[in-house]
Amino acid sequence: MFWIYWFILVMLSGLIIRIIILEQDWKKKIAAAMILLPFILRILLVK
Repeated sequence: MFWIYWFILVMLSGLIIRIIILEQDWKKKIAAAMILLPFILRILLVK
């Protein structure tokens, strides 16, 4: 079950990083980065 959760987080993080790279509006980039931060912490097992 852990690996499925981890895999979903990695996939969502990849999509959010793609949004950050392709987006032109800086406000949307900041919002996406704020969403990405907890995902990265969960992937690295920081609680």
